[in-house]
Amino acid sequence: MRFCGKRVPVLCAALALCLALAACGGEQKQEKPVLRPVVTMTVPDPQAGRERTFPGTARAAIETRLSFRVSGEIEHLPARIGMRVKQGDVVARLDPTDYRLQVGRAEAAVAQAEASTAQARSDWERTRALYEVGNTSRRDLDRARAQIDASEASLKAARRQLELARQQLRYTVLRAPMDGALAEVPVDVHQTVAAGQPVALLTAGQRMELEVGIPDSLIASIHAGDAVTVHFDALPGEAFDGSVVEVGVESRAVSTYPVKVALTNKAQGVRPGMSGEATFAFDAKSAYVLVPPVAVVGEVEQKRSVWVVDEASGTVKQRAVTIGKLTSSGLEVLSGLTPGEKVVIRGVHRLKDGQRVKVQEGKAQEAWS
Repeated sequence: MRFCGKRVPVLCAALALCLALAACGGEQKQEKPVLRPVVTMTVPDPQAGRERTFPGTARAAIETRLSFRVSGEIEHLPARIGMRVKQGDVVARLDPTDYRLQVGRAEAAVAQAEASTAQARSDWERTRALYEVGNTSRRDLDRARAQIDASEASLKAARRQLELARQQLRYTVLRAPMDGALAEVPVDVHQTVAAGQPVALLTAGQRMELEVGIPDSLIASIHAGDAVTVHFDALPGEAFDGSVVEVGVESRAVSTYPVKVALTNKAQGVRPGMSGEATFAFDAKSAYVLVPPVAVVGEVEQKRSVWVVDEASGTVKQRAVTIGKLTSSGLEVLSGLTPGEKVVIRGVHRLKDGQRVKVQEGKAQEAWS
């Protein structure tokens, strides 16, 4: 019994220590609550303009696809990608053998037609002399006159055929129509090409352009002369001023319209084919703001809510809002939000009032998708 009596206080002290440690551990867990990650958007001012950014590809203001006007086998190809050319420089040459033979045949046809015409004129002179002295009939005179007319018509046709053959021979040499640089050369020596088949892409002019695709819902708001800001992935930190120079009137397969933006300042470092983005400012003043439909919760129409982040405490609070129409650009919120507030647009499920969250700002275009 003395043994047990000595052990009791020790066991009680150990038990008290374990309980204290367990309590401390529980308090430490409560001090580090799990933060739910959410994506937010900043509520825009509906009375201010809206910016939209669209990707595009840079290209020279003048792009000409060079091709032969006749078909044949490429005999000589001095053109190389990136090569600078002057007006009149040879880009490519076809094998001219067949076209020289055509010129030869046409020259022979002209010579024959000239001989026939000379013979017809001689016959006409002789027949007219006989007719004047009464030794031939009027019918023979008319026949000689008709022979001259036919011979002269044949000679004229032969000469036109000769000019055409010579022209086709000249077309076997492809020359640069202006100063510039060759961006593409999709053919090789000894390759047979058809008339009109691209042989090289010539870029010219100092001005660069960016071609972008604009959705059909916004194309009516874009006009020639609108100011645009352009950025290129290969030139981070640099912004270029641009101006709309051409607005497409026919949509592409993805329901977008091509719009060309000319860079108004010197675009040093910008090369054809570079990927870039053009930012347009739309004057979209209205009495409502647009949010992604997934940001709005609730089932009763006109009495729905959103989650608003309190940046001071890092918590969320549910806010009742009045909604309007669902448009292709987002859901209209007529009342309940103030410009500058942050609204949760991703991760809205399982949130509670006062819950702390980990905020990540969404992309600008995500707010309008």
